[in-house]
Amino acid sequence: MSVDGNSPFIRDPRRSDQAYVASTWRSSLLCCDRRITRGDANRLVDRYLDLPGTRILIASDSKVSDAIWGWIAYWQGEKATRGPRVLHYLYVREPKRRAGYATELVRRAWPGNDGPIIWSLEGPDAYWLVSKYKNAVRISEEEVFK
Repeated sequence: MSVDGNSPFIRDPRRSDQAYVASTWRSSLLCCDRRITRGDANRLVDRYLDLPGTRILIASDSKVSDAIWGWIAYWQGEKATRGPRVLHYLYVREPKRRAGYATELVRRAWPGNDGPIIWSLEGPDAYWLVSKYKNAVRISEEEVFK
């Protein structure tokens, strides 16, 4: 249950969601790292989205499932319930931050798995990840694409 009294509705992405996911991911990267160019951000996001095993889940209002409040991009290996959880990126819009949306996205991405979280791209609220999940480990982008 979220702080604002609404449980996030988690769903699989629709084809129409990919543009929103890519756009918000790029914008988030650009605001966090002044060294990255728009072209670099475009290539990086496309590379992650095209990585075999990459999955997306969408968080929206339970009443209005077209309104996207957040999303998670993650790697789904063969053994989803054990082993490391590979988080590519997690995004929640400002009005729903600290309302349980991010936690629910992580829970739904890996149900029953409390293994370590491995992450590589730092967003504006990366501190949330490392404070909530003490077993979170950062790796370089190069390691992701080995």
